[in-house]
Amino acid sequence: MTLRYAHVRLLCTLLALLPASTLTNANVGASTFKEVCAVCHGPTGEGTKSGPQAAPPLKGSAFVKSATPDELKSLIKFGRTGANKKFKDIPQGMPAQALSEAEMTDIIPYIQVELQK
Repeated sequence: MTLRYAHVRLLCTLLALLPASTLTNANVGASTFKEVCAVCHGPTGEGTKSGPQAAPPLKGSAFVKSATPDELKSLIKFGRTGANKKFKDIPQGMPAQALSEAEMTDIIPYIQVELQK
């Protein structure tokens, strides 16, 4: 058995041990982000500074990186507008999003980990 073959076999074995949801949740999170969040926050989470959908960056955000999943779920579910709005230079606040618990559970790791790469 060659070393390369051994590595491939080991990788396949490890992937087989992962729950199927681990692999698909990342894809679902990315898909949901592109459908819902990217409209305002940009396709790579860099934010947008102009237009009716201006929004702050998620990539590199200290809040996004350090927030608990429950804090992010609350922000997604209820939005952040009016006096609660953090970015005063952006005219509109974060609107509430009608995402299911499962969608939020999938999107949060995507935003906190994958988007930060």
